[in-house]
Amino acid sequence: MGKILFAVFIIFCCGLLSGWSWQGARAEARIQTIKAEQEKATGDAARQAAKDLKSAQDRADAIDNAAAIRTADLEQKLQEKRNALKTATFNRPCLGGPALRLLGESPGLKLGLAETATASPLYRGSSTAAADPPNEGEDYATDTQIADWIAGAAVLYERCRGRIRDIRAWSDGEK
Repeated sequence: MGKILFAVFIIFCCGLLSGWSWQGARAEARIQTIKAEQEKATGDAARQAAKDLKSAQDRADAIDNAAAIRTADLEQKLQEKRNALKTATFNRPCLGGPALRLLGESPGLKLGLAETATASPLYRGSSTAAADPPNEGEDYATDTQIADWIAGAAVLYERCRGRIRDIRAWSDGEK
């Protein structure tokens, strides 16, 4: 009877080892399948990210090109406007020093007037200023300088509006 029990025990152990080995092979196959699926998903995600990045860069390039064209057009129009303003204004004193200083202190305006009298084109009219020039040494801005500054400010405002539109277009995925 001892031999039979021993034989059963050996058969049981062989079956147990076979089952364990078989289950281990199945688990290893499943692990390899999961790894392959994960590598494929990672590769797909990387390809999609590269595609999205390329699309975003293409949108940015198209928007940059349009912005450069728009900026060149604005600069040309500003120069034309400045040339026209030279003939439409009389270079007369327009704003005195106190008004210029108040404008220079305005938030968002920052004319650069408060720092130095020579820092801004809005300071010190020319010696050819017409009617009632201010006293010698008194700061003032001429109508030509004010008109030139307004034209420049309008171009800066339009550039800012264009940049905001460009940011929104890029963010929305438009070209």
